[in-house]
Amino acid sequence: MLNLKNKVVFKGDRTLWYVVIGLMLASLIVVYSSTGSLAFRVRGGNTSYYLIKQLFLMFGCMVVILTLQSFHYKYFLSFAKIVLGMSLIFLLWAKFAGTTLNDAGRWVTIPGIGFTFQPSEMAKLGIIMYCARAIAFEQTEECCSNNVLWRMTLVVPVQVEFGRLRQRTQHTFRRQRIFENTC
Repeated sequence: MLNLKNKVVFKGDRTLWYVVIGLMLASLIVVYSSTGSLAFRVRGGNTSYYLIKQLFLMFGCMVVILTLQSFHYKYFLSFAKIVLGMSLIFLLWAKFAGTTLNDAGRWVTIPGIGFTFQPSEMAKLGIIMYCARAIAFEQTEECCSNNVLWRMTLVVPVQVEFGRLRQRTQHTFRRQRIFENTC
């Protein structure tokens, strides 16, 4: 008899897993209830298309989470500079050659596969990883070294560009809401 519990190991905090699974289930309800008019405009009334798409995304995310939990967290510290640098490149790409999607600018489309994402999400991850790495390397028995502040200054260009990008995206949403309320 196949025992799924022995095959899939949920490591870590049980409460955190309940929260993750709860948020995933809540996302199904939100996606299904909010895409009704979009489904009638684009998919000819097929409301289950977006629900099935969300289920596939959830399954993919669970595979990623279960895969990443098997690595030691110190392994990810080596990628902090790479993620931070790539996020800066993608932020600049979005600023100068970004695409507009759903009346919101600053999206990046990966050529060839047509995958679009907002590089500001990658910048958030890069900033968190880099700051955690800087603090971990400068930690002593008594306190954190003053050198950590100098390491944090490397994050400033990404934060500035992220702030500009976010401000322009919020203005786009604000303009869209004002236009929708006046019509």
